[in-house]
Amino acid sequence: MRAHSTLDASLLRSAPEILQKNPYTEKADVYSYGVMLWEILTRKLPFDSYTFQHQVEDDVIRGIRPDIPEDCPPVYAKLIRDCWDANPRTRPAFNTVVDVLVGMVRSDIGEDKYVAPVLPCVCVCVCVCVRERAPLHRRSRQ
Repeated sequence: MRAHSTLDASLLRSAPEILQKNPYTEKADVYSYGVMLWEILTRKLPFDSYTFQHQVEDDVIRGIRPDIPEDCPPVYAKLIRDCWDANPRTRPAFNTVVDVLVGMVRSDIGEDKYVAPVLPCVCVCVCVCVRERAPLHRRSRQ
């Protein structure tokens, strides 16, 4: 990752409604979290090739989003896209985001082996495994 010399890092994660100086809700944070999920997956900063703040603002407002790699697990890709929805009302609530991440853990580990850990650990576990393109749990051969 290279540092942005001219762009504010918080701008790169700002929801369109914030950039347009419109009223906003917690759904703006969901948008930002979706960007962070993408950053964890790709190990890149969004809009890294942009030089000027207005370029990022204009494209985000127009609905331009970073490309999601083709090898991204479909459930994770859908979660990112849902978080990035241009309409804040159709973005998921944070409890839904957590449910999706927990569901990814449950489906990979198995319902019978799943024990509800501390939720932040689940989110980190899923994000790291997705980034590494690795299974969440390596089943031992028996």
